[in-house]
Amino acid sequence: MESRKVEILNAIVNSYINSPSPVGSRTISKDFNLGVSSATIRNEMADLEDLGYLNKPHTSAGRIPSAKAYRFFVDELRKNLDDDFEVGDKLLDLMLDRAENLNDVFKNAAKILSEKSNYISYVIALKKADSKIRLVQLVLIDSFTILLLVVGDKGVVEKHFFKSDIKIDEEELADINSLLNENLVGINLLEVDSLDITVSGTLTKWTAFITEVIRTIAEFNKDSNKIDFFYDGIKNVFNFQDEINKSQVIDIMNLMESSHLANTLNDFEEDLTIVIGNENEIDIIKENSIIVSSFYDRKREIIGKIGILGPIRMDYRTQIQNVKLTSNNLKLAIDKMLR
Repeated sequence: MESRKVEILNAIVNSYINSPSPVGSRTISKDFNLGVSSATIRNEMADLEDLGYLNKPHTSAGRIPSAKAYRFFVDELRKNLDDDFEVGDKLLDLMLDRAENLNDVFKNAAKILSEKSNYISYVIALKKADSKIRLVQLVLIDSFTILLLVVGDKGVVEKHFFKSDIKIDEEELADINSLLNENLVGINLLEVDSLDITVSGTLTKWTAFITEVIRTIAEFNKDSNKIDFFYDGIKNVFNFQDEINKSQVIDIMNLMESSHLANTLNDFEEDLTIVIGNENEIDIIKENSIIVSSFYDRKREIIGKIGILGPIRMDYRTQIQNVKLTSNNLKLAIDKMLR
């Protein structure tokens, strides 16, 4: 595309992002120093409309950008975007605030990004199979119900509930817990099935229960393809456009609760992906845009994705920076949690 058309198109997109009103040639001439007359801008705008970059509402003489215009704008923006995004202790501290495990960090990151962007944010955590057991904890819920918590060496936490036919007290449960930790902590999960744990004394009556707990632990995190999906800022759906009806709100809320969006986002393999309008595969969000950034472990393997769901008319420069900044700080928070 000719450089003058590029300048005019970028000016129109920027103007429309700042104020959702159809943009006329006089506005561009007044607000942007392009060095050409209003008549020239008007002619170029007509050409851009013919090329599919601009739409003309029936009730206005101005134009609004099409999805094709936003795609061109974003592609041009990325060519000149600085990849050196700041990381800082303040944001890192917020991610680690009251975090007992990685899931807490992911929830904090989603909350931070939703507040920075004013849109819906999400974090996808790929559940890599933990290789060793860090901790086994049995918690008495009531006399017949026991909660099993298993923590892996990568910080993944699994929870399982057991119902006992025999009444159990805190002292007996503590003895069972000690037995399990003595035999399981630090061993490879692949070896759990072959373990031969001797149960003696007063714990003999709990042999069947202990065997069932060990069998459950052996299955811990075997589904390494499973992903966890966290999101925040669902109320920000009202920032997506000037008018949004109740049906659209419900559809987007249901989408966030389903696995459809998470699986779609997980398919993106680039470090930064921006999907605009009709480029979205999911019908519900064809009037929205998605920004997705991958985050990595120390070996540069992708361990998750973070991003936002917002309107097509968003400030892409600012929102890309918000996503990348949060992504980079999230990586540091994960490193600290796993030390």
